[in-house]
Amino acid sequence: MRRLRLGRTLGRATRSGRRHRTDGTPQPDVVRASRGLCLYGRVAMLTRLASRAIAPLIWPALQRRGEQTDWRDRWVPQPAAPVALWIHTASLGEIAPYTALLHELDLPIGITVTSGRSLAAVQERFNAIADVRPLPLPGSPAMAHLIADWRPRRLILLEADAWPDLLAAVPKPIPELAVLGGRVNRLTAALWRRHVTHIPTTALSGIWTGTNSQAAAWRRCGIPQQYIHTGYEPKLCAALPVSPPDEFQTLRHHAHLTVAGSLHPDELETVLNGWSQWRRTQSDARLVLVPRHPERLAEFTAQLNGRDAAVWPAHAEVIVIARYGVLAGLYELADAAIVGGSWNGRGGHNPLEAALHGIPVVMGPSVHNQKRLIELLGEQIVIAPTPETIASALARQATGTCDLESVRQQMMTIAREALRLP
Repeated sequence: MRRLRLGRTLGRATRSGRRHRTDGTPQPDVVRASRGLCLYGRVAMLTRLASRAIAPLIWPALQRRGEQTDWRDRWVPQPAAPVALWIHTASLGEIAPYTALLHELDLPIGITVTSGRSLAAVQERFNAIADVRPLPLPGSPAMAHLIADWRPRRLILLEADAWPDLLAAVPKPIPELAVLGGRVNRLTAALWRRHVTHIPTTALSGIWTGTNSQAAAWRRCGIPQQYIHTGYEPKLCAALPVSPPDEFQTLRHHAHLTVAGSLHPDELETVLNGWSQWRRTQSDARLVLVPRHPERLAEFTAQLNGRDAAVWPAHAEVIVIARYGVLAGLYELADAAIVGGSWNGRGGHNPLEAALHGIPVVMGPSVHNQKRLIELLGEQIVIAPTPETIASALARQATGTCDLESVRQQMMTIAREALRLP
């Protein structure tokens, strides 16, 4: 069985995994990736050598990072029936666009979820059609037993940032593999290069990604061009407006409502200063803040001292709604939206949920993770690096330039092809 081979780019690497400039100096990006790869290897080795006895010691660290599943769910084997299709997702956000398509499938499905915070939401949505479980720890007895029990014929990875280690865990020959919305960075590219030679070309059905730069990153991992497909944006598969829960309808009573969603604490000050400058021209304006991680509410409220602010259901000039699953609906109530993750170097979060409602969407300068969507949405997205530009952007009227329904149908066709649906 023919296998993928690493390309010439990696052939210029030294034994340590570092490429060099002509003067012999290691390139900084490769040095960082190599260090990350070494760290990953050490952690993976320790995990494989660990016994069940140490699991209670390592799991509290994961819980401090927000994990809410019990360590036993990820370490101790649980019985499982065979499945035909194994889908792995980081959280609800990655798999939600495929809800309707997965309900069409007439075959047993297994879903693993990385995020403990999202596990309950994924189970609520898919338990009727799939066996939904937290992703077992790499090298754990639970991982080995789950793969042995499931015996999947196909494996689909929804995005690729965190999961190339799954390729080392699944049996050989590997099941049919597809990557939807695949994105690699310097570290995960190094991890993929480690495992890519284990993928038979007869098993790889394709990698669907958004941009040419991401396609080039996959080629550098050793994936041949014929398996890489560009122009795919999974979020557009579910490009339908969502209505808010009834409890938030009272927010409509204000003359102007701005919803700032998926915000991180380290960008809150910039957003607040920009909105406050614009607020001086409005008699009845309100700002709703929706943290990216509701469990970090204390960090938000600490920065709101001295302002007319309150946590929902209280009312104030600035209202914080720290709850999962409500942001998409809140955008329907808004006259303008601010989307976080874009003032702190994270690459920006999803602007589509807000853009579907025809309102101006303000983002910061760091939007590389949303490049494809921003190109499609055109002038409806306003890039505002500073508080002053945020204030002027909030006064704009939306000018959408994209036929979202047409694009949604294109993305659905691609998803059906990847999922092998008729």
